[in-house]
Amino acid sequence: MGYNILLTPVIIIFILNGFGQLFYAIKLKKQYPEAHNIKNSYLTFVLWIIAGLLYPLYFSSENVQIHLFQIISVIFICIFTPLLIFLILSYQFFFIT
Repeated sequence: MGYNILLTPVIIIFILNGFGQLFYAIKLKKQYPEAHNIKNSYLTFVLWIIAGLLYPLYFSSENVQIHLFQIISVIFICIFTPLLIFLILSYQFFFIT
């Protein structure tokens, strides 16, 4: 079992999401020092980093079905999900508010 370069975008997105969560948690802690639970935010950051580092290990073998699943998961995680989130936020911005 070797490292598959195809999974790199997913790893990068997971790690960047972890750092984004940490940045937002620190910002909230400064704005609401009494109400914000920073320990929960640190745990969320650590879990995103661990998920990013362990993601390639989810695929235990190299065969055609696993390779197809890797491609499908990268498409959903890196393209479909961000596009869906963008469309939902755009809808809220233009039609709700």
